Amino acid sequence: MIRRSVVAGTFYPGTHDQLHETIQSYFNTLGGLPEPGTPRSIGGLVPHAGYLYSGQVAAYTFHAFRKQLPETFIIMGPNHTGLGSGIATMTFGSWETPLGTVEIDSEVAKQLYETCEIMDDDKTSHSREHSIEVQLPFLQYIGGKTFVPISMGIQDSDTAQEVGEAIATVCTNRSVGILASSDLTHFGAGYGFVPSVDDPLKWMECVDTEILTAITSLSPERIYKAAKETTACGYGCIASMIIACNSLGLTTGSILEYRTSYDVSKDSNHIVGYGSAIITE
Repeated sequence: MIRRSVVAGTFYPGTHDQLHETIQSYFNTLGGLPEPGTPRSIGGLVPHAGYLYSGQVAAYTFHAFRKQLPETFIIMGPNHTGLGSGIATMTFGSWETPLGTVEIDSEVAKQLYETCEIMDDDKTSHSREHSIEVQLPFLQYIGGKTFVPISMGIQDSDTAQEVGEAIATVCTNRSVGILASSDLTHFGAGYGFVPSVDDPLKWMECVDTEILTAITSLSPERIYKAAKETTACGYGCIASMIIACNSLGLTTGSILEYRTSYDVSKDSNHIVGYGSAIITE
């Protein structure tokens, strides 16, 4: 089966040429598309807003992934729609973007499904969700061939532990890119989050830096502590990524970039934070 794009033309350009040129412009800012090195495992945080707001930040993560281009990718994203199972993968098929289709790594997906008792094989969870889809054009641009989607509608610490451990178990002898798709603080009445602070941008940068620093210190506990103070939507995805990286022997975390939607919109009433970070050997 082919999972058709549901946010092409809204979150990112809807035609092949426009989409390719847009992503290329982000990479040009970073010096172009680097040559891929020896495939190695790597973990990372990547945002999932519209490309206008978060595309350049996402490019930092994928630029780093290109340098040690893994054989396959696991992309975990929060379930914003509420459809389907709480923890869900898809074990076969492909996903479509304007750049073509990306095949699901059925071998890895089936092993994850069999290893993780709380994971379902459920296409409904992915049917309308954008948090994984928006990563695929970047994946295609850097030369990624296959991926495994994991939708996380449940993100408590026990769930994150189970998912992260399952990823590590299945991927011990593979080179894999583990992506946690998450935006950071959502500030404003429209998001139901308006803490009493004098300078929202400065406050957001401080609390979002706590999440980014938790990634560099490989601490899922710090992720959950910071998540209680703010509204990062994929905190459980980030925790699972860290847990998997820890188990796979990836020990070096780096913050690559941080920006907010205010940089583009200049709207101080509704602001979202976006971060890029990676974990390597």
